[in-house]
Amino acid sequence: LLLRLQTEQSQMHPHPHDEPAWERKCSRAILRLAQQFPGDPGAMSPLFLNYMLIAPGESFFMAANEPHAYVAGEIIECMACSDNVVRAG
Repeated sequence: LLLRLQTEQSQMHPHPHDEPAWERKCSRAILRLAQQFPGDPGAMSPLFLNYMLIAPGESFFMAANEPHAYVAGEIIECMACSDNVVRAG
């Protein structure tokens, strides 16, 4: 899949409306992660996670026990104290 996405990205430049927005975002995210972390199977995670792009000033709510990761940018995460929270700074 990664090789197909790389080939399509380099050879084709479809009009943005010719492919679904989700597919466009997902393929760009996979290619970006694969470039940043070569050989890491986690680069395929946008296929099974809810990949979101958030503009400055926007926010969203995420329920407890939802897996999440930040690919880029600066964030403020507000959450209740818990015994299973790992913090690093």
